[in-house]
Amino acid sequence: MARHHRGHGRRWHASPTRCFSRVRRQRTTVVLAATVVALAGCGTTTTSVSASQLASSTQPAPAACPATAPPDPAGAHTADGTVVVPGHPPTVLVCPYPGYNPPAPGTPVPRPARADGSALAVLVNALPGPPGGTMNCFADTGERIILYFVYAATGRALRVDVELVGCDFVDSAFGRRWSPPGDAAATRLRDRLRALTGA
Repeated sequence: MARHHRGHGRRWHASPTRCFSRVRRQRTTVVLAATVVALAGCGTTTTSVSASQLASSTQPAPAACPATAPPDPAGAHTADGTVVVPGHPPTVLVCPYPGYNPPAPGTPVPRPARADGSALAVLVNALPGPPGGTMNCFADTGERIILYFVYAATGRALRVDVELVGCDFVDSAFGRRWSPPGDAAATRLRDRLRALTGA
């Protein structure tokens, strides 16, 4: 997979679409289960994420949004999971970042917010997967929203990056989705984020 530096058009090479319908059963590990309808023609799929997997893919939950967008975590955006947000995190911290270009005069400044994590996770997981082949993306000027889904059992947060420009990817350590303009699921997610951040 190739991602160019921000501020330039990007080309992304996708692996062939794969459908997973395995259910992993573990007797000695606490399992968090999330049931979703697969979006690539796989039917109804149940995905289980173990406590150790979740712990290694999360971070201490931030008390507030970082002042600037943190860099991409090492090893991010390489998973090919069935869901982007597993389980049912009760809360989410929504952190908007305007990007490199100054906002136009009179443009509302987006504000951080907290919301129902489970409800927002449903919107994220409903997004379509990226198309196969090569994507020619618009220039990425850094506009994004970073979501921190907080799990009650551990107090740790799963980071999800929502690109508002460029390739319009939505990424976590567990998988990647796509939020193209005009897509119904993408519109529902963007409308909800716009309502939360006020911009």
